[in-house]
Amino acid sequence: MADAFVLRRKESLEKAFRRIADDQLTRAANAFTIDDLSPDARVHEARKRFKESRALMRLYRAALGDAFAEQNRWYRDAGRALAPYRDASATVSAVDAIDENDADEATKALRTLVRERRDALYADSGALNETVSELLTRFAAERLRIRDVALRDVEDAVEDGFASAISAGRKAMDEAYETGAATAFHEWRKRVKVQWYHVRLFARVWPRLMNVHEAALHELSDLLGTHHDLTVVGEIEAGMAASITARQKAIAEKARPVAEKIYASRARDRARETMALWRAWRAWRAWRA
Repeated sequence: MADAFVLRRKESLEKAFRRIADDQLTRAANAFTIDDLSPDARVHEARKRFKESRALMRLYRAALGDAFAEQNRWYRDAGRALAPYRDASATVSAVDAIDENDADEATKALRTLVRERRDALYADSGALNETVSELLTRFAAERLRIRDVALRDVEDAVEDGFASAISAGRKAMDEAYETGAATAFHEWRKRVKVQWYHVRLFARVWPRLMNVHEAALHELSDLLGTHHDLTVVGEIEAGMAASITARQKAIAEKARPVAEKIYASRARDRARETMALWRAWRAWRAWRA
């Protein structure tokens, strides 16, 4: 299903919304039920689908109108239901990311502790299965809502959504560098991921160009993800505060030139360009026909 979360040339934006939103539910359900995935991998895959779905809703926000709040809340709450499990796995990843050469005895003990906490949480399979079962029972109603929800002025709405994501990212970046707060950098990362998902949707419109945009957003998201991982480690082990602060400052400086490239164009100009490329891509299909 490599092409599930991407616009297709033959589809209108309205049809694309309904197909992609429905496919995301199918992919989340598959993640929950595939036997060859570990429990933490299932949670991780399902949460990715929910995050992608929220990004889709944000892109179509103006088209959804009053329905946006309810649908956005649905995917937010679905992700939060799985958050304790994902947080436990993310904490292990954060501690494991510390270079072995830098790991003292306290860090090694911390690594053991967070792994034990994660394993204990997942060992209670009944609780996780109950959470998953409750989510799956709500999928049918969400599918009906996706099918029946009214969309209006879709092309203009998508342009607005694309521009809004870029503007929100730039604003979050300014806040992060002005305050230096870990929470601000984490908020920035969330905005970057929304923009990244939007670019992925348009990947086929002009692959060479979109791949460049996607690669930059992916790099920035990874850097900000590491920044947040270090925050998580610091909350667990206060004795590493000085080392973590130094590392986060280095990451912030490394992220700055990547971000400057991403935000080099005005948000509205980038959105208009993307929609113009989409229209040209669609017109090429009509010309070929």
